[in-house]
Amino acid sequence: MGAVLSLSGEGSYYGLAIRQGMDLAAVEVNALGGIDGAPLKILYQDSASSPEQAAQAAIQLYDRQDVPMILGAVLSSETLRIAPLAEQRHKILLSPASSSPEITQAGKFIFRVYPSDTLEGAYMAQLAADELHLKRILVLAIDNAFGRGLASVFSKALPSSTTVEVKLYPARGADFAALAGQVRDWRPDGIYLAGYYSDMAQALKEIRSADRSVMLLSTSSFGNPKTLEAAGAAAEGVIFPAIVFNPQSDDPSVSRFVRAFRSRYGFDPDLWAAHGYDAVLITAEAMRRTGGAVPEKIARALLDIRDFPGASGTLGFDSEGDVVQYPRAYIVQDGRFMLYRDYLEQQRRQGAEPPRVKP
Repeated sequence: MGAVLSLSGEGSYYGLAIRQGMDLAAVEVNALGGIDGAPLKILYQDSASSPEQAAQAAIQLYDRQDVPMILGAVLSSETLRIAPLAEQRHKILLSPASSSPEITQAGKFIFRVYPSDTLEGAYMAQLAADELHLKRILVLAIDNAFGRGLASVFSKALPSSTTVEVKLYPARGADFAALAGQVRDWRPDGIYLAGYYSDMAQALKEIRSADRSVMLLSTSSFGNPKTLEAAGAAAEGVIFPAIVFNPQSDDPSVSRFVRAFRSRYGFDPDLWAAHGYDAVLITAEAMRRTGGAVPEKIARALLDIRDFPGASGTLGFDSEGDVVQYPRAYIVQDGRFMLYRDYLEQQRRQGAEPPRVKP
């Protein structure tokens, strides 16, 4: 099978972690006899976090290497660029990380093991309105499929009583100081920041310098150690959603994955590695069920999979090729990620006021 991943560029943190998970899964598949006795080999291509390079890599894999399927891409804009190429060729594209709502309608050969932003965006809108009582929200989103999709879902899910303004910033060369100036002028009580860790870190520093009291919400892409490293103290208090992945879980599928990953790489896996691992294993399961590598048969087998015990959770696909996994809220507290529910309980015990804007 092929793989098109962001091994360089702004998506490289996610892409490199995903590849580690995928490599581990391939080793395990082959240790168990491969696919009906044939070894599984993954042919990697680096998209450099560019939709056009992703498309060229996909063409090479689909046409020159004649792979029946590609695992990829990482960024939603890349996956959406490859999707029509997969549909035209009746070959499979399965993303381990892309979350844009547009992918749901991308075609019958398009799958993903990462949930749609439709769930995440609506969840954060509910948190902003019902839990935090935010009334005036500024949405700052990266100008690509990922950012636009989340901005749209989040904004539409807010109640009509909430005033919301959406501002998009370019994927490269954004003037975050100017954006922070707009924050100062518009005076929101909350900001929803949708981007990748590197640009969000820059934005956070500028926003905090302009307004230290504004409530900051973000997306699941915020939840990686690189964000804390790059943003430093500016990340403190940011609330974001994440699909729960606990390396200390006693769930057999999770603990087995964590032990194998730690043995191979010397450190614990993150959510992205888990999704890369699951993408390979669930694909291998579909191939075993079909007894071959015919894309149409693999697609039908994927749709038939139910309750697959993955490292990232129990997996199965709906009729559109999406998985359904619900996020939970986290907050940055004292330089680390903490479940927002646990944070509120901690604040209650200490008699402190949790972060919220009074109606």
